[in-house]
Amino acid sequence: MTILKRPLQNKQWNNYLLQTNTMNLNALKTAEKKLFLFHQYGLSKESVCFAFTGLLVFLNPFPHLTAFTNILFSIVLVLFIDLFYRKTIKPKWKNPFSIPLVCYVIISIISTLFALDKTESLGDLFSHLLRYIAIFFIIINCFNTKQRFRYLVRIIIVSGLIFSTASLFYFYIIQGNNLTTRFGTGFTDSAICTMGLITVFTFILSLGEINQTQNRIVKSLLMIGLITVLSASLLSQSRGTILSIITAMLVIDLFKKKILSLVIIFCIIIYYCFSTPLQDRLKASNHYDDRISIYLYSMEIIEDYPVAGTGFSIDTFKNKNLIDPHKYKKRIPERYRSYPMLWPHNMFLSIWVRTGILGLTAYCMLIISFIRLSVRLIRFGKDSFIQTNAIYALSSLTMFCTIGFFSPIFIHFADFTFFIIFSMLTILWSLNKESAEEKEQKKTDLRTINTWRA
Repeated sequence: MTILKRPLQNKQWNNYLLQTNTMNLNALKTAEKKLFLFHQYGLSKESVCFAFTGLLVFLNPFPHLTAFTNILFSIVLVLFIDLFYRKTIKPKWKNPFSIPLVCYVIISIISTLFALDKTESLGDLFSHLLRYIAIFFIIINCFNTKQRFRYLVRIIIVSGLIFSTASLFYFYIIQGNNLTTRFGTGFTDSAICTMGLITVFTFILSLGEINQTQNRIVKSLLMIGLITVLSASLLSQSRGTILSIITAMLVIDLFKKKILSLVIIFCIIIYYCFSTPLQDRLKASNHYDDRISIYLYSMEIIEDYPVAGTGFSIDTFKNKNLIDPHKYKKRIPERYRSYPMLWPHNMFLSIWVRTGILGLTAYCMLIISFIRLSVRLIRFGKDSFIQTNAIYALSSLTMFCTIGFFSPIFIHFADFTFFIIFSMLTILWSLNKESAEEKEQKKTDLRTINTWRA
């Protein structure tokens, strides 16, 4: 009995040990799985933040999506803050535009404190400045590699092409307008004079992609897209848009020395200008009177509010309860008094009116910082990728400033475009800095090895 019992006890003991070990192994696997899922959740959250930021950039040109984009921005902001709190990402706050941006924000806040309409100014400060500064920092931290930078550029190109193609189809095919009709006439949410910010921006980035990609199919598709956005730009018959194409191409030609492409595009523009109704707009002197009147009117307001401006609010300018139009129209020549005074048709003049000479100085510092940095990257960038894309970033800012010089561009999609351009150059600066640090580290390691061998 004893002899039979022992093996039974041993068998039971072995089964117990086996069950215990199996339970421990399962517990370990469960723990590892949970740990893996945690890391996977963190990575997926970063991917979701990256994808949603890309979607936010993609939807920028399209009207009637304000509610959706506001919700999307809130989601992206919450995800980014959560990733920062969990230290999943290490945000890069310091960049060449930090000081000018901080100065501009401080001056804008001061202007809001002394604003004629404090409530509206505070609202515009958040919706037209702080919101897009937040997006700027999210973009430079999400699209922080060469591959992701390419994704950003391609998202902008695809978005601009879809917007331009759909708008052209709707305006000329569905509505049945003639080709001589100004493209965009009657569009309530996409002003004719500011649509060039989308079409010319897409045109510039498409040129950059054509020069950098080796895939023939992609090049062919980009060429078709290039013709589409160029057509949309010319059909708008906007003087500022057409001039922005010329200035943007001059910047590209200055560094890329592509004379043939420049000559071809100039010939197309000149032919179009003098074979369409646009020539009447270019020749008629009275077409410039409305701009001259608004410039004179704006300067009279600046005389009364020279330091802090009227406040950051964009709509204060046309508010008759705050700014008496009769008072200021009396100060300008009678020839220019009959035109409506709604906005300063110049981004620098608008900044001057709203934030005073201090705000204009800070804004110009921001533009000058961009130009200096882009030229430095073009000349001393560590590789051709950085140098080439810096050229197209500078060309994009030139386009923006050219259109902004003739149009009221402080609307949401224009603000977004402005900070997208700045984020692109900031990413290039960051990549160049990392490349320089890596090369310096390799040299240091090599010197250390040689010293150790000696």
